[in-house]
Amino acid sequence: MSFPRLRPRQASSYRLAARRRPLAASCWSPHDLLPYLTISTRGHADVHDLTDGVEGAIARSGIRYGLACVFTPSSTSALTTIEFESGAVEDLRLALERLAPSDAEYRHNLRWGDGNGHATCGQRCLALALLPVVDGHPVLGTWQQVVFIDFDVRARRREIRIQVIGEPE
Repeated sequence: MSFPRLRPRQASSYRLAARRRPLAASCWSPHDLLPYLTISTRGHADVHDLTDGVEGAIARSGIRYGLACVFTPSSTSALTTIEFESGAVEDLRLALERLAPSDAEYRHNLRWGDGNGHATCGQRCLALALLPVVDGHPVLGTWQQVVFIDFDVRARRREIRIQVIGEPE
């Protein structure tokens, strides 16, 4: 079985190979804490590039081939992959505003009065990022980055959890 070569992201190169052995069940024990990143956000569709942090967590895990699950334990933030440049980021913000307008009437706002009903709707569209890991690196397109979006109406300190499972070195 042969796979196409991917273009390298920065200086490293990716090599895809057919794996005949099954993946290990897990690279962490229940007694270990999941690796996480902590960021401070401004809310209102604030977007952050997490790619370097995700790559670091994968490297520290020792997993060569498997999956990295990047998750935000929050109902008003989300993760996705995009080209992290100002035009694409603004396009994403505008698309999400059309999908869940911040000035619309939400039952959540009527019940809780916190004004972030649109934020809980936006999160439902982009809950987590699941990335293949090949040769110890996340498989991403040449211009693709892992991003975090905070939809809430105020600044927050957020944790992003990363679980890497697969075949160790």
